[in-house]
Amino acid sequence: MCLAITLYLSRVRLSLFFVHFFIVLIYSLIVIMLLLAFCMPIASNVFYKELSADAAFWSGELAIVVMLLVMVLSMVIKNKNNRNDNTSGVLSLLAMAQKVAADEEMKKKCCFVFFDNEEWGLLGSAGFAKHCKKNGVDLSNTKVINFDCVGNGDILTFASTKKTEIIDSLARAFDKAGQKPVKKRSAMIFLSDHANFNNSVMVSYTKKSLMGLLYLPLIHTSKDIPCDIDQINRLTDDIFEFAKDGTI
Repeated sequence: MCLAITLYLSRVRLSLFFVHFFIVLIYSLIVIMLLLAFCMPIASNVFYKELSADAAFWSGELAIVVMLLVMVLSMVIKNKNNRNDNTSGVLSLLAMAQKVAADEEMKKKCCFVFFDNEEWGLLGSAGFAKHCKKNGVDLSNTKVINFDCVGNGDILTFASTKKTEIIDSLARAFDKAGQKPVKKRSAMIFLSDHANFNNSVMVSYTKKSLMGLLYLPLIHTSKDIPCDIDQINRLTDDIFEFAKDGTI
C-alpha cells in the first residue's frame, strides 16, 4: 500500500476568516488592556504630568489605534521569513513520511496531509474536514497530530481545544521518556489546524516569558529565521517510535 500524501488547498471561506479575525482581535485587545494597565501608572508619572487631561486621553487612544493597525497589518502583509512558522511543520511532516515509507506496517496506518491558509481561519483543514464528511469518511476517532512551530523553543508543548485521547497519550509517552512536556487546553490560544478534528493535538516548541507565559518565539516577524533541524529529527523519531509500538 503506497504512502498517501495529500495536498489539499481549500477555497476561501470568508465566514471562517472573520471568526479567526474576531478571535485574534479579542486576544489582541486583552493584551493591549494588560499592557496599558501595567504601563499607564508609570507613564502618568513620567509623561502625562506635562499634558492636559484631554491630550493624555487622546494620546492613549492613538496608542491603541496604532497597536490595532500593527496587529491587522501583521495578518495581511506576507512575511518572507517563516522558518519556524511553519516551515518547521512541513519539514516535520516530510521527516515522518520518510520514516513511514521505510516501514511496510506503518504505511497501512498513516496518512499525511499538508494544509494551507491556516492564518486566514484554518481554511485548509476546515475544507479537508468538510470534504471527508461529505464523502462519508469518519474522522471522529482518527488521531490527528498537527506539527506547528517546532523549530524554535525549548519547551515541548502539546495543545488541544478540548480534552482528547491523543494529547493525553502523547504527553504520557514523552513524560516517561523524561522530556516533561507541557499540556495546554484552549480554544483561543495555540489555535491551529488541529481545531477542526475531534481527537487531535498541536505539537509545538515554546519559550517562557519573564511573566511565566508560554509563547511561540519570533513568529510573524522578520526574525523568524532560527530552525533547529536536530530538534525536529529527535521529535519525529520519538513520535514515530511511539506510534509504531502503539504507545499513542
